Amino acid sequence: MNRHQKSRSRRDALPGAQQQRAARTASARRAALITLLLALVVVAGAVGIFVVSQSHSGPSTGTQTLGDAGNGGPTFTVSFSGAVSGSLAITTVNSCGPDQNTPSYVVDATGTIGGTPYEFTIDIPKYGGPGTYSTVGASAAAAISLTNMARAQTWSSSSDQAGSVTVQSDGQAGTISSTLTDDQGQRTQVMGTWSCG
Repeated sequence: MNRHQKSRSRRDALPGAQQQRAARTASARRAALITLLLALVVVAGAVGIFVVSQSHSGPSTGTQTLGDAGNGGPTFTVSFSGAVSGSLAITTVNSCGPDQNTPSYVVDATGTIGGTPYEFTIDIPKYGGPGTYSTVGASAAAAISLTNMARAQTWSSSSDQAGSVTVQSDGQAGTISSTLTDDQGQRTQVMGTWSCG
């Protein structure tokens, strides 16, 4: 190899080393940028969750302490007779009251009847304010359901059985009276009161 070829070989090697360093630097910058973007996404998500949870204007949701004479929380006095018999001992209130974002009123709670876990729901999909909503007929304005969570068996207000949901003037409490039927035709009567607290 002559002197000219050696010089050219060194020059060619230098750009290759610089290219490798530049590639490593670019790779490190990309990794840092990706890490920074992921951190921003995580922070933005956490802020978004906080803002949404703070600005929710729907019905009361989440686990709530059940009411007693002193704490002003939700209270339920609901009893059943027929295929399901006994009083519902509410343990968790998932939703209670009118939703400010939709025209609905929802009471959704879980509890037990004789040690068996149940979910109890009152739904008024087109809530128009305090008053009485029928669970009867094709144009029923309210629905009531009771689900045995251990057996996935549900009793629902049926269009051919008398029933109603009455929301009191404060919009936070009411009464129910209805006959619920499961898919095998078994019936249970429900009567009671609730207060969202």
